[in-house]
Order: sequence, then C-alpha cells, then structure tokens
Amino acid sequence: SALDYAHRHGVLHRDVKPENVLLADGGAIVADFGIALALSAAGGGRRTETGLVVGTPEYMSPEQLSGERALDPASDQYALALVLFELLTGRPPYEAPTVQGMLLRRLSGPVPSARAERAEVPEALDAALRRALALEPAARWPSVAAFAGAVEAAAAPPRRRSRLPLLAVLGVALLAVAIAWPLWVRLQREQAVASLPRIRALAEAGAYDQAFALAEAARRRLAGDPLLDSLWPEVSQRLRVRTTPPGATVTLERFAPDSAAAPGPVRAGTTPLGPLTLARGDWRVVVAAAGFAPVERIASTELLRGNRRYRPDSVLTFDLALRRADPRDSAMVPVPGGRYVLVSPDAPPHDTVRLADYAIDRHEVTNAEFAAFVRAGGYAAAGLRVADRTGLPGPRAWTNGEFPAGAGRLPVADVSWREAAAYCDWRGKALPTLHQWEKAARNGMTAVGDATTMPWGVASPRAPATRRANFSGAAPLPVESFPFGISPFGAYDMAGNVKEWTATPAAGPTGAGYVAAGASFEDPTYLFGQLGVYAPDSASRTLGFRCARLLAPAPGDQGAVPLDFARRTPVYHPVDAATFRTLLEHYRYDPRPLDARVLERVATPDWTREKIRYAGLDGDSVLAYLFLPRHARPPFQTIVYVPSSAAFQGNPAPNEAAFVMGPHVKAGRAVFVVVLKGMIGREFPPGHERPAPQTVGFRDLMVLHATELRLGLDYLATRADVDTARLAYAGVSLGAGSRLPLAAVDPRFRSVVLIGGGIDERLQPTLPEASNINFAPYLRAPKLLLNGRNDEEHPWLSRGLPLWNLLREPKKLILVDGAGHLPPAEARVPAINAWLDETLGRV
Repeated sequence: SALDYAHRHGVLHRDVKPENVLLADGGAIVADFGIALALSAAGGGRRTETGLVVGTPEYMSPEQLSGERALDPASDQYALALVLFELLTGRPPYEAPTVQGMLLRRLSGPVPSARAERAEVPEALDAALRRALALEPAARWPSVAAFAGAVEAAAAPPRRRSRLPLLAVLGVALLAVAIAWPLWVRLQREQAVASLPRIRALAEAGAYDQAFALAEAARRRLAGDPLLDSLWPEVSQRLRVRTTPPGATVTLERFAPDSAAAPGPVRAGTTPLGPLTLARGDWRVVVAAAGFAPVERIASTELLRGNRRYRPDSVLTFDLALRRADPRDSAMVPVPGGRYVLVSPDAPPHDTVRLADYAIDRHEVTNAEFAAFVRAGGYAAAGLRVADRTGLPGPRAWTNGEFPAGAGRLPVADVSWREAAAYCDWRGKALPTLHQWEKAARNGMTAVGDATTMPWGVASPRAPATRRANFSGAAPLPVESFPFGISPFGAYDMAGNVKEWTATPAAGPTGAGYVAAGASFEDPTYLFGQLGVYAPDSASRTLGFRCARLLAPAPGDQGAVPLDFARRTPVYHPVDAATFRTLLEHYRYDPRPLDARVLERVATPDWTREKIRYAGLDGDSVLAYLFLPRHARPPFQTIVYVPSSAAFQGNPAPNEAAFVMGPHVKAGRAVFVVVLKGMIGREFPPGHERPAPQTVGFRDLMVLHATELRLGLDYLATRADVDTARLAYAGVSLGAGSRLPLAAVDPRFRSVVLIGGGIDERLQPTLPEASNINFAPYLRAPKLLLNGRNDEEHPWLSRGLPLWNLLREPKKLILVDGAGHLPPAEARVPAINAWLDETLGRV
C-alpha cells in the first residue's frame, strides 16, 4: 500500500529490498526513499530518465539493470516480487557475482517458481508471483495494489486462534530486530571496510571482474569512503552507445582470458544506451538493427588510460552512423576518413595523408574466396604466370588448382603482391594503402610502458594476446577465430595470422617493393608494428592480404606514395661551437633573492616529500617538490627530474616523479622536480594558446622553463642536505626531447639520463636558440640514453637514433628489446642506478 500511494503521486522508489522494509507497531514501513528524493531534487523530469542506473542490483528489474528504457511503477513491482520470493524461499531468485551476470540471469532464464523451491507455496500464490516477475513490464500486474490483492486472495485462510500468542511473538521479534539491526548494519560496514585491501590487491593483479564485484558490494555500505572512491575508477569503466538512427539493439560480452570463465553475451538494451558502469576490461559490443549492417567494437579503456586526457569519470562513447546493408559490403567494415599519420615505430619519415571514407575487408581473404578467382580464370586475365605444384594457375602451395582439404577458412598465403592486387581488382576493390590499413588496424593509437598496441587495445605481460590473436604459432588459423581480436572498426585478424600486403610502394634495404604489415603467426606479439618491404613477385606462407574500396570517388593518392625504408634515419646538422656560445646568451639570467619557503612536508615509509615555493620571473613564483630519502644520510646526491608532457595535461609532475624516480629515492638519492610554467599546478591563464615550435613565443617559453629550473638549482645550493657537486639531470619523453636544452644550459649537472629520448621532426623547424638539435651535441656531462626498441612515441630509427648520433662522448646507450616509450622498471631502474653510481659515485 505504501508503494501504491507513492506511485499514485508520481514517485518511484527504485530501491525496494528487504533492508528497506521495516517492521513497527505490527505493520510494515517502507523506508529510504532517498534515491527517489535525490532524483526528484535533481529535476522532476529526470525521475525516470533512460540510462540512469541506481539502486541495489540484486533487487532491480531487468529494465533498471540495463538502463535501456524509462522506468515506471512496474519496476518497483518487480523488486517487490523479488522480496516476496526471498520471504517465501529463503533466498533471492537471481544471484550472480556481477551486475552483468544478474542481468544475464534475468534475461536468459525462465521466470523462477517459488513453488519449485518450496512445495508449501500455494499454486495461486506462485502464479501471482510469477506474473509480477515477468520479463516485460507490460506483462506484470497493472499496479502493486493489484499484485497485493492477488497475493491476499491466493493465501490460505488462517486458522482461528488466539491473537495473544501471535502478538507476543511479534513483540519479541520486534525487540530482536531493534537490538540486532544496528549490529547487523555495523557488521556489514566492517565487512565492507575489510574488503578494501582485497579490492586493491585484485585490481593490482588485473582481476578487475572480481574487484568490481567486491567494490559494488562495498559501495552500498561505504558511500563516500575516500579509499573506495579512489579504487572505483581503477576497477570500473563507463560506456555509452549512440546510433543514427536510434533504436539499435546492443549486446555486450566480456572478455575472459580463460574460455571456461567466459560469461557469454548479454542484451544490454537499445540505443541511445548508457552511460553503463561496467567492470574494467575488454567488452565486445555488437550493435544490430533491421536493414542495417551490424557493427562490432571492443569497448576498453586500457589504451585511453595511458592518454594524458583520460579522467576517472571519462565515458567511453561510441557514436555510430549505421549504414544500410549493402551486398557489396557484406564482408567489409566502413572506416571514416580524415587526416592520418602513421604511428608504427617502424615507419620511415612520411607526410600526413588525408584519407577519404573507405571500407576494408572484415577478415583476410580466405582460400575459398581466392579459389573463386582462380576458377574464373583470374590468373590468365591478369597475365599472371604463377603455377601451383601441379603446374596449374594458382598459389604455389596448392595442388591441381585447389587449396588443401579443410583449409577453406584459412587465409590464402603464398601469394605475391601481383596476385593479391589482381584478386582485389577482380572484386572491384584494391589493396589498401599502408595508411588505410594502419588506420583500420589501430586508428593512430599508441601504448605506453611495457604494453604493445594491438587492434583491440593493448598486449602486456599482465594482458597477453592469448585468445586475441594468432602469434608465436606453427600455422595460420581460420579467419575470425578470435572474436575479441577485432580492430577499432570491427576488422578481424589484423594482428598475427598472416602479414598483409598493402598498395604502398617502398624502397627497402635490399631493393624496391611493397610494404606488408601486421606480423604473422610465426612472430612474437611485439612485432605487430613492424613493417616489411617485399619484392612484388615474392611470396611466403606467412604473407596474405585483404582488400579495400573507397565508399565514394575521392581525389588524392590515399597514402600510396613511395616510402623510403632504406634511409629512414634523418641526419641533422647542429650549429658549430662558436655559434652555440652565442645561443647561450639567450639563457643568461641574474641571480635573485628566492624568498623560498617549504609549504608542507609529507612523510611516507620511503621518503619525505617537501612542497616548496620560490620566486620566479616577473613577479611569478615557482612550485617545486623535493623527495628526500628516509634510509640514507645527507648530503644527498640529487636527481633533477624533468617530466613528460603528461605533466602539462593529465598527470601532475610530483606524481610522475614519484612513479618514475621513486625507486631511486628508495636507493638513497634525492629527487627534485620543478613544476614548470604551464604544468598542472601552474597552468597558463584561460585562453592561452601553446606557441607553435617555429615562433618566438616557443623560444621564450624554452628560456622561461630553463630559467625556472636553474633558479631551482640555486635553491638547492642553499640547502645543507643536498650535495650540489653531485647533481644529475633526468628527463623522460619531453624532458629527453624538446626540453633537452634545459640539460645543456647549466654546467652544474655531473650526469645526464635521457629516457625515451628523441628528435621529434614534428617540432621542427624551431628557432636556433630553442632547437634541441643544436643543444644535444653540447651536453658536457656523461650521458645515458635509455630507450625502448618498440617505442611508438619516439621510434628508434626515425627519432631515437638521430638523437644518439647527435650526442657526443662520453655517452652510453641502452636499447631495451620489446619495450615501449617508458622501458619497464626491471630494465630501467638497475641501469640508471648503475649509471649514477659510475658518474656520481655510490650512495
């Protein structure tokens, strides 16, 4: 009756559950209308908003769990029926460790029967309950009042007996509830608090599904807990799907490394959908609508989390323009055009290309598909003089004009570029250019740390490519063997299985040919970004192809211009020593009173971090952080750290310093990081635009940053606990690239460490006094360059090696195989500690 009253006044409860039904004075009180009131306060029109998922999952209706439609009173009726089912049987009808599992149980299984659980339940009562638990709201009782009436009518009439024993029992029960309730609430909260370390451990181990389930349960008891709030973004992600036109069905399926643990697909709702909160991880999203081509995507935030623009409250959004089903494109996926620049670490210097909209084959061309070309006389029509083992036209490994038995779904291989191009032409298509192929395969995304970019996201020691692609194997596998190995646009097998021909001509070390990409079944995972140049008549069992076609006529070469792999390492020409001395004049500064003060000290088991402010230029003040080791004695050798560009846009400089340089503080050296103008904590005023590299503004910013850093060295000279005779410069990415002049303008550095360093041609040309090309040769201190061989931000051949060639002795190179932009700690930390021991002396 309480719910009926609320519904008649336009209010939904949204969180009906046993904990919110209290007994008092012989009756029931429905408690905690907090969600309804909060939504009402947010705006009356939002009380039943589509996509808004709040409440307790165990007692949610299917439509509330999925967020796919506006809610109505039938949703509260469903929840009330779940409570009644539990009262009758002793357990809720749908139990699962995750929200997705609960939704799947509701959608896939039959409506539960209380009578099947407990034979004493009358048939009429079970029927009333099953109707209230109907999957579709329209099939339920017209109101909770009607549901209650059906339950009362179905209940067996009570025997006539004295009410006194019943009242006595009820009084004792109420007293027990009054005593036990606070204890139960406290116990639930204590259990939630106790689960937090477990949630953190599971998250750190990458077991996000389990961590998410625990965190969901804990959030119901620990609303606003700061530790839980900090863990929540680490174990969850948010997803929104919108389509044009709307109304498409969305199915979700979570990737599980163990196929036995795979939960299977779940219908999540119809578009517009979300934002949904899901366990962190990879989800296969299938969007389908009658008359339109289906769309497949992988929903994952793993690559985005390495991007400086990612925020904990970010929503992964798919805005999809559905295309009418076209028989010509039934085996292709559309890819939007636009400006595209190659990001493979193996690519030589190249120009940005403007791509038109195009479609690319969903999977590699198979033996069965290629056989149709052979039978149609495609070889003769194209003038191909290639024969199989029996001398008939066809791929070299075939026999009697046919592929091996049972190999129809395997990708065709042992075909030359000419054969591949002729097949695509026969189909009214063409081989994709390298730019088209790479955009479809990775859409310009690059990974960080020890992860490798993959079409679906990343591969790393914690997230291997197993069950995602065919690497390090003995033979190719049938196409579409890996439903979770799709690219950003829904193409299969773009990593592993077979390398693929492209239409891009190139000059290679051994001659001219065409580029092939994607790595093969024989290769390790980290060679996905490797590009090869092969003669047009060469063939291999590891080399196949797929086709593409423009969706409308378009001008331009679409990236089919030749690339020069033979000379992909540019040679830069710095100024001479006399000219360099004149460039240094721009960096002269007058020492000044620093008025330095320590704003705060934060102690940890490994270090004490001081937050410092000192006077800068033009009345500005500079913020800096000093990490002092707890397990060493002063005066400390000190590493002056210049962070990556993430310190300007996403990751504060002290946070990055603690992550990258923290192990060296534990080893006994202090670390000093200056928050340069423009970094988080010292942002430019609103509306400020970053100066272009060729401008005077860029030169002035470089001089400003160098001066702020040198004033920081002046501050260190005032401290008795810092040994200023043993200072090292350490930079990562930006600090080892465009801001490399900061290490060259001051003679106080006795050692230099450059991590992920390189000369980025995109920042050239600059004015001579701001060009890292002119400063690199004049770094006087001993230099260590520590790069990953698979660095995609500063690829070794095109950016890292040119920097190495500019550096002069004494210098040392460590190139970590398989590593990305920031080599992993196990390779990075020992190498840097050994270098500092050698150049500064042991701690």
